[in-house]
Amino acid sequence: MLQELVGDESLERFRVEYDKLHVALKKSHESEKRLIKKCRELNQEIVANATKVQTALKLSQEDQNTIAALKREIEKVRLKDPRRLSDRAASACVGHVGGGARAAWDAALPVRAAE
Repeated sequence: MLQELVGDESLERFRVEYDKLHVALKKSHESEKRLIKKCRELNQEIVANATKVQTALKLSQEDQNTIAALKREIEKVRLKDPRRLSDRAASACVGHVGGGARAAWDAALPVRAAE
């Protein structure tokens, strides 16, 4: 029965069209698999970058809090003894907020001989 269908010229046109469709479907399927893989990779990258952004925002907020606290401390010192802390020392202290802000603050305060 199949041999008869294979040799039938009237069905040849359908076989050729079916082969074209089959090749196109396989190509489309492979492209879809590549796209899905790329989407997963991009999604992982987005998640990783979102985590980095959250960390950066948290560090930025902590830095802002540290700056505000140092400014309050500077103002307290100025109110107690305006001669004790110069504007230059205060600016230097606030300028070192990244790492070691407390050390910059301590270094900016002069040590009194009577203390």
